[in-house]
Amino acid sequence: MNTLKMFDRKKSYFNILWISSIINDLGGKTSILTMPLIAISFFHTDVTKTAFVTTMQFLPHLFFSFFFANLVSKTSKKQILLGITNILSALLTMILIILIIFNLIYLWQFYLFLFLINSLSVLSGITHSALIVCVVEHDKLIDANSKLAISDSLLKLSAPSIGGVIIKYLGYLFALIFDTLTFLIAGVMQFFIKTEDNVINKFENKKNSLKRTFSLIYHHKLLFNLYLVFLLITFSLGLFQTIQIFHLTTALDFTESEIGLIISVGSLGMVLMSFLSKKYIEKIGLFKSILSFVISITLAFILYFSAQFINNSIIIFIKILLAQFLIFLFNPVFSVASSTIRQQNVKKEYYPSVLAIWTYLTRGILPISSILAGFIYENADISGVMIVCFSMVLICLVILYINKKEFKKTKF
Repeated sequence: MNTLKMFDRKKSYFNILWISSIINDLGGKTSILTMPLIAISFFHTDVTKTAFVTTMQFLPHLFFSFFFANLVSKTSKKQILLGITNILSALLTMILIILIIFNLIYLWQFYLFLFLINSLSVLSGITHSALIVCVVEHDKLIDANSKLAISDSLLKLSAPSIGGVIIKYLGYLFALIFDTLTFLIAGVMQFFIKTEDNVINKFENKKNSLKRTFSLIYHHKLLFNLYLVFLLITFSLGLFQTIQIFHLTTALDFTESEIGLIISVGSLGMVLMSFLSKKYIEKIGLFKSILSFVISITLAFILYFSAQFINNSIIIFIKILLAQFLIFLFNPVFSVASSTIRQQNVKKEYYPSVLAIWTYLTRGILPISSILAGFIYENADISGVMIVCFSMVLICLVILYINKKEFKKTKF
């Protein structure tokens, strides 16, 4: 009976965490559209200065991922930390609104606010992920991760549109007010979550904590190979997506509406599979689920590469459409599978640090892949980029094949 009550409490705490994260992400994802438009409309920025908005949204991941992971690992009341982080984000956004209304802010100060708000977003993301393993039973992780994947894919599809509607009919200040409210509501809800304390040695310094985390991943064969596959896939997708729009517009002469349709089809594929990810993984297993993700990206790269050798514009468009669909189709499956592997194989108190390295791999290599993509495209056109991308996913397939027994050992 006590076990059943504890399970019911944990389930309700996860629901609070899940709903609050949906509310939080709704505001966060609309701000991706809102902030650049504020820079353009209020500060009259050019292309370079507008692009710097994205840089300010990106830099905190590079600077603070490991620091925040160490902080979260040593914090016993993670739900309180998460709630405070979101309320601070609401306060900063509120101050930004007031400064814009009274025209008391310069562009460099706007960049500073972006940096601070997104720094809190990094802390919020790490804390949120650390809380999941505290409020979800071990055998319910795949179910929880599937729910998170569904809401995340739906928000990626709908949040920019919601932000666009708010900005169009009410203005960007109301979009900022909307962000403020989502931060505030989510923060208050998170105070009602209760968890057991899972902390590492509070006296361990960041350097030792980081060394211990890298050592943990390196000596864990399954985690090491999972991270290696993820690194190669992320790098190859970074190369591809850097030149994708440029190639579609300049080399293939696609219109803006055609590119919009291509991107939408990719998003729809991701949403579709997010609803099926749990059953898919349970049906075919961990190894085949991750293999499906890598194979779908491999096929997408082949389709993009082969499109340049076709003269029929309709067939080219169909190939590109199908490739975009395949690139995103199994993203939720890989997300659920990889999250569950990390959660099942890492102690709760060490999870934030392990997650920080995963996040750092996602964000930290993007500038390198972007620069490299531009260099390869200028010297070897789309063929050079796609050959490098294809080589990386081919290495992933080899890694998975060599270590398939290790992956098959993990049961959900």
